[in-house]
Amino acid sequence: MDDWIETGNQALAVRDLVSAAGAELAGCAVVVDQMQSNSKETLGRFHALVTSDELPDA
Repeated sequence: MDDWIETGNQALAVRDLVSAAGAELAGCAVVVDQMQSNSKETLGRFHALVTSDELPDA
């Protein structure tokens, strides 16, 4: 679970750590999604409350 995902590098690092420990990442949940869609496939199950495009302009 994370608040904002932009590049997915931290989530991919967690996936690698979980795998190195002999386990499997169940999925990823975030509040705001700003990732490219092709990167999400490598994280398994992925859920976001909103995309960055859905947020109002500041």
